[in-house]
Amino acid sequence: MILPFTGPEPIRGTASSAGLDLVAHRYEGDTVYTGLRVQIPEGHFGMVVPRSSLGSKGLYLKNTVGIIDSDYRGEIILKIAGYCPSPGERIAQLIIVPFINVEPVEVTELTDTVRGEGGFGSTGG
Repeated sequence: MILPFTGPEPIRGTASSAGLDLVAHRYEGDTVYTGLRVQIPEGHFGMVVPRSSLGSKGLYLKNTVGIIDSDYRGEIILKIAGYCPSPGERIAQLIIVPFINVEPVEVTELTDTVRGEGGFGSTGG
């Protein structure tokens, strides 16, 4: 799958890397401009997460995970905290993920499961 781009080229760390590293093109306050625009194939979305090496240094995305829909054509811009990147630094990863587009359906009840309504920690973790 080839994603057309403008601006700094996204970099794949190794042939087996799931994500494409995004480069900090410009940094202003808490905003990182990547200079990158992509066309994500229909039926997929882009997920943007910090690079793990920078996450260990305190970097996080203010919205935790960025989602880029296939119809978005603007620049990929990140709101960050906890770390100041340098221009040209690999800052985050773009992972392309397929999805199933489902329509919500209202029902009067849900089917039973073993877990039921058990929430946080209910499976023993």
